[in-house]
Amino acid sequence: MKVTQAILSVFVHETEDYNKIVNSIESFFSPLISSSKKNITTAQGHYGNKITIVEYRFDKKTMESFFNMILNKIETTELMLMLTTIDSHWDGSKLYLRFDKQYLIAEGRLVLKDGDDVIKCIISFNTSLENIKEEIKKLVSNRIMHSKL
Repeated sequence: MKVTQAILSVFVHETEDYNKIVNSIESFFSPLISSSKKNITTAQGHYGNKITIVEYRFDKKTMESFFNMILNKIETTELMLMLTTIDSHWDGSKLYLRFDKQYLIAEGRLVLKDGDDVIKCIISFNTSLENIKEEIKKLVSNRIMHSKL
């Protein structure tokens, strides 16, 4: 798969432990995330609360490896869910993924989630959605064939 851009971002609310969230993300995606460009901005929430937005932009050398890391670390059931819902998360040449922030922090797992309190991931490709689907299908098939039932 030809990845042309990879961005990971998370909102950290004032009531949350910033260090715990950022350390969990950076540990989970280590060592690749260390070569990304980290950008931190702040915004004001609807009720006046402070929100810190942490964004990681991966460089050309690591963006494809980053997407492969996601595919390799995500559980097979989640990968199958990604495959069945990929059409609704695809726009143009971009795949928009949202992972449950609390699962990543508490359990070190990537769990797909629609809604709030997520880690957002935008992956841009220089290939068709059909090619991406085929690659994910192969990965699911290999995992199922090599799993111990």
